[in-house]
Amino acid sequence: MFLDGLSYELGIDFDAGVGTNFQSFDPINQSDADHSIGDNSTGQGAGEESNGANYPTLIGSNNLAQNSWNMDFFDSGAFPFDANVDGLYDIYLLARDGQGGEVSRVDIQVIVGNGAVEVAEPGIFAVFGLGLAGLALMRRR
Repeated sequence: MFLDGLSYELGIDFDAGVGTNFQSFDPINQSDADHSIGDNSTGQGAGEESNGANYPTLIGSNNLAQNSWNMDFFDSGAFPFDANVDGLYDIYLLARDGQGGEVSRVDIQVIVGNGAVEVAEPGIFAVFGLGLAGLALMRRR
């Protein structure tokens, strides 16, 4: 199977906290992308680079794409990213077949600095308070 035989979804989390705010897109099936293209026998650094016109042919006859990106490349108003902020970031890549079924998925969680600080939900305090009140009533009896 070649690269153009699947659709892909790269999801990048821009929420430094424990929540997620994903920017998602297909990094392969585009008119042209800055990837090195090859197959399983392509040596490191030996992939073929697209000149724009040959990109559809490259992804239609190869099964390997490589690129090195960082979060700053995708920094925008809707998805701001500051590499100096401690946080917890999720990134995933999934591949789907022609019917939209998930074929493969890989996830990674990146901890920057001390990571994100999880803040307790207000509801937890209410349950805790009710538990203490219940214990106090039991003790009175």
